[in-house]
Amino acid sequence: MMKSTDLINVAITGTLGQPRSKVAELINSTENAHFAESLTLQTHYLVCAKADSGKAKKAARWGTAVISEGEMNEYIAAGHFPSTKLPDSPQRPNNFPEIEWQDKAEHELCLMTYCDAVGQTTIRTVLVVSSGHTIDNPDVKWIGGFDGPQFKTWRQDRIIELEVLPSGS
Repeated sequence: MMKSTDLINVAITGTLGQPRSKVAELINSTENAHFAESLTLQTHYLVCAKADSGKAKKAARWGTAVISEGEMNEYIAAGHFPSTKLPDSPQRPNNFPEIEWQDKAEHELCLMTYCDAVGQTTIRTVLVVSSGHTIDNPDVKWIGGFDGPQFKTWRQDRIIELEVLPSGS
């Protein structure tokens, strides 16, 4: 049995020829693939109804393999998806010299509820890659991660909830 970290994550976008639940079931029936609810930097393949959709273009910019429903059906018929690499995480420039960063050994895909400086609360999926503290004030702690392809920072004291998502989400 494969570990969940060895599975190939496959997301879909648009209306395919079968209901989404059936497509998810078929993907999960292969020996090495897992249906992913959304497109993230942990997605190996995006199956799309239209290659010119915004999500397909985003996946292509990231380096995620974008395939048609026909290609997906061929892989399902074969019982497995070909091995492909994950998109490279965008490089993080050090635009925050006042923060001392420490990269995490394992990146974590998380669902974050955050309240910004003006009281606006948002919920977002982020790939957490580092943590840090303000050099002049070590009590002010930070989380660094990717919100899509862009690196962003969040003050830990403004994070309302940070839920690590199961692998393959």
